[in-house]
Amino acid sequence: MSITRPRHKTDETQDAIVDALLAAGCLVQSLATVGMGCPDLLVQDRQSRLWLVECKSPGGKLTDHQRKFLDRGWSVVIAESPEDVLRFLALVRP
Repeated sequence: MSITRPRHKTDETQDAIVDALLAAGCLVQSLATVGMGCPDLLVQDRQSRLWLVECKSPGGKLTDHQRKFLDRGWSVVIAESPEDVLRFLALVRP
């Protein structure tokens, strides 16, 4: 018997966002297969702080599961471009 696993769609901007984070010295772990509204990326910056990042295509909408995840109080950076995450990092760096 064969098991078919669902393919998880990632937004078109995710690869570029990951590349920008890596170039900025961050560690990045994809969480895209977790589902149930969990953000796309777990990011650790140079100060060992952890961030959750949801990658969206420009103008992309949050799913119902993603809204519920945020409504539970999780802090999530929503990025539509590499520039979005780089601006965020510039704001939080000492």
